[in-house]
Amino acid sequence: MIEQGVLEDPLVDAAFGLHLGGRLPVGMDMVQPGPVSAAGDTFRLEIRGEGGHATFPHLTVDTVLVAAQVVVALHTLAGREVDPQRAAGLTVGMLHAGRAPNVIPNTAHLESTIRSFDPVVRDLLTRRQEEVSRQTVQTMREDCACRTELGYPPVVNDPAMAELAAATARGCESPWERVGASRVETAW
Repeated sequence: MIEQGVLEDPLVDAAFGLHLGGRLPVGMDMVQPGPVSAAGDTFRLEIRGEGGHATFPHLTVDTVLVAAQVVVALHTLAGREVDPQRAAGLTVGMLHAGRAPNVIPNTAHLESTIRSFDPVVRDLLTRRQEEVSRQTVQTMREDCACRTELGYPPVVNDPAMAELAAATARGCESPWERVGASRVETAW
């Protein structure tokens, strides 16, 4: 829609969005200038090895062991390669491999998320996540496939627009005001 000119006729000076979440009490709004929500990107890794029976681990290339090494390596990136004064997070939130406790699986799958406000940090972590994953997998004699999906960019509120939104919310009567519950909290 943006490419088709929806912001040009009529010309749009500012856009406001709302995000619902469970962190605030019912009836409370929060308005904050500056960085609010980090970009969220997803990384998917499939590790391919040579599975087999747990009685003969020396005849396999253990995808679970390799996945564990990748998780440890990835969790060092934000803390050791990003300036501590810049916000960044990298979390492996999914790891799936195998269906039986006595079988070393042929494949392991993991997914992680990168959270960042700074495009330079976002690019660094995106690039390093794939490099570290590939290098770790190759070092352990396995093969892999990687895919990164960039999500939405970070939300960074303009201070003047945040104050306008807060002032507007303070002046509005809401259904919550009728029961004495409406509050607007401004995080400055």
